[in-house]
Amino acid sequence: MTLASRAVAGLLVLAWTVGPQVPEDLVARLKNPSEVERSAALIALGKLQAPDVALLGVIADSLLDPTEDVRVAAAYSLAGVAGKLGCKVTALAECKLLKDVLDSTPKSTRTVPPEYPTNAYRLSIQGAVRMEGLIREDGSVDRIRVIDGPEELRGAAMASFKKWHFRPASRRGKPVPFAMVVTINFTQS
Repeated sequence: MTLASRAVAGLLVLAWTVGPQVPEDLVARLKNPSEVERSAALIALGKLQAPDVALLGVIADSLLDPTEDVRVAAAYSLAGVAGKLGCKVTALAECKLLKDVLDSTPKSTRTVPPEYPTNAYRLSIQGAVRMEGLIREDGSVDRIRVIDGPEELRGAAMASFKKWHFRPASRRGKPVPFAMVVTINFTQS
């Protein structure tokens, strides 16, 4: 196991073992000098069952953290809280609540259509593949995870999404990461 994967595993264990948290305590932990503590606090904030809208601004501030792992945790936490506050996870970039805490949300500048897998096409397998991905500060797509869709189409959908490019989200004039959900449809005409 690499050092990075051990750190991520440790973060996840920490986030799962801390138990129920008071939002104020979690917000206070965002000032901790330890990036592991800040990341764990962001993960826990993203899992709150009934978050307050004011948390969006607090979490968005962490998108500017000097540590990449903290910025990534903030991006996913922001998406989780926004979803619980009523934003559609499939349209986070259009959510008014996020537009109130970000200068801009991601806009696609290049989409690449998927290559229909030959075997899936031959078997007339059609459908939508829904994926979550991280739009990085440079506009590239990373950390793609399939949420649902036909198994035979998932690899092609992921390969396509990986080639997309975005004008990244920004906060206070600086590009920031953004977690979002996209759907790629496969249909036969």
